[in-house]
Formats: sequence, structure tokens, C-alpha cells
Amino acid sequence: MYKRQTKTALTLREFDGFWSSSLTDSTALGKPDNESLSNSQRMLSIDQIFDVTTKPLIMDVSVLGETNIKVDFSKHDVARAAETSNKEIIALGNENDAMIKTAEGAEKLTNELFSKNLIDGIIALGGTMGTDLALDVFSKLPIGFPKCLISTVTGSPLMQPERLSPDIILTLWAGGLYGLNSICKSSLSQACGAVVGAAKAQVKIDSDKPVVAITSLGTSALKYVIYLLPALEKRGYQGAVFHTTGMGGSAMESLVAKGQIAAVMDLSLVEVSNCLLYTSDAADEGLGVDLCGRLIIKKKKEGG
Repeated sequence: MYKRQTKTALTLREFDGFWSSSLTDSTALGKPDNESLSNSQRMLSIDQIFDVTTKPLIMDVSVLGETNIKVDFSKHDVARAAETSNKEIIALGNENDAMIKTAEGAEKLTNELFSKNLIDGIIALGGTMGTDLALDVFSKLPIGFPKCLISTVTGSPLMQPERLSPDIILTLWAGGLYGLNSICKSSLSQACGAVVGAAKAQVKIDSDKPVVAITSLGTSALKYVIYLLPALEKRGYQGAVFHTTGMGGSAMESLVAKGQIAAVMDLSLVEVSNCLLYTSDAADEGLGVDLCGRLIIKKKKEGG
């Protein structure tokens, strides 16, 4: 998670404001310090400073031991958010239960920070358990909010597709299990650049026009989208077309669940047929198809 910071060789200075020198601004542009720079040029200099500065907010989601770095939210803060204590989490006696409870606290803290507009993106690093926790936290954040996960199990069957946020950025944590080296530092650098860049480039969903979700395939197979989109625009709606092969269906369901979709025109039912025919592109096995009507289709376990 991040906000603004500036870093020197020796210290980390956090700030809410700063003083801009006319001499510095003029010199940087090769101009004399005689107020020849316009206000817009001075403001551009400030914008350029903020474009290259970020402040990370660190949340410790561990259970055992103590971290040797300064964190903004300790494991005790995370436990309190889950209405328990770190001692009680340890007393649960197994790693799985401990991480489930820790994930509960991390979700609540992250959602609180998001609701107060105190964070602009989120990045997490973990192995199998850390990845599981991160995916729980990410699932509660809306599409469009930057999410980056650095994981040892990226691309493996251990990372179930149905648990991935549709807009998640994934990076493999390679070669860094026991300390930093040039390989894993490269992964970290790219992941940090990705989430910061995404945060600076994100576009807020326009709430002035209600969004109508439409399911479809390519226009070579289904052409109704060509006629529907202009008609919706004339009526003051935005049309959002979701491809029903791949992650499109889950992306739409995520938006529906978060109240960001006004209506659904589910006209491409290929996920349903795939589900009934047991193909690899089927809808989620546990939920089948779960849209506005909450139609649940479960796979048949035996013939018939």
C-alpha cells in the first residue's frame, strides 16, 4: 500500500507539504530567478515531484516472531481488527486456522483504509499461505483498484482461477525464498513499478451513467452487441461487454456483487453449456453461474 514519501541516502522523510523554491525551479529550467516562470510552470514542477514519490504503508500479517523493520500496522493491529489477539491466534494451534483469522483482520484493516481513501493500491508477497491470505484481501477490493501479488505459486494449480480478482497483477517470486539476490530484486522492482504505475494511471468508474453488463463472444459469432450498444448509449447507459470464455464471467459477477452494475443482459450462455458438458472453460464448479438472478447451476456428480 502506498502514499507519498521522499528518501535520502541516510533518512526517510515523510511529509504532508513542502516549500518550493523559485530559485530551484528557475535553475532547473535554465531561467533567471526573476519571477519569469509562470504559476503553471511552477505547478508543473510540483506535479513532477509527486509523480516520482510514493509512501508505502506496511502491514505485518505474520503470526509468530517479531519483525525487525518498522511497520505501520503490526500483527497485533491485525489481530485486534479481527476482534482477537495475536496470542489467541497462536493458541488456535495450526497454521491454517491462524492464517484464516489473520486474513479476517487484514481484510477489515485494508477495507477501512480504502474507504477512507488512504491507499491508492495494494501489493502483497507470500508463499502458499501468504498467497491465500492476499487473495482473500484482494477479493474485497473493487475492480480498478490496483492489486499486485508476488507469489511462489504464480501460474500453478495451487492458485485457483476462480479466486483471482479479474484485474490482478501477478508476478512469480523466484529465487528469493532465503534472502535477496539480483533475480528476486528484479521481480520486486517490476512488481512495485507495476502497482505504482497502475495507481497513477487508474480511471475511476463513471457513476453518472449506469452500467449495463452484456455477455457475448466475438462479433463473428454473435452480432447483437453491434445493435445493443448504440441503443443503450441513447438511453443514457454505458454498455460493458464481457467475453464468456475465460475470466470475463467472473469479472462481471464481481462487479454485480459490489453493486457497480445496474442491469445484466446475459445473452451468451456458453459458460452454462460448458458447465453442463464438463469442459475446461466451464463456470465455477461451486457456483456455476451466479449473476443478478442468483441462478445456481451445480455439476451433476453422477449420470442422468
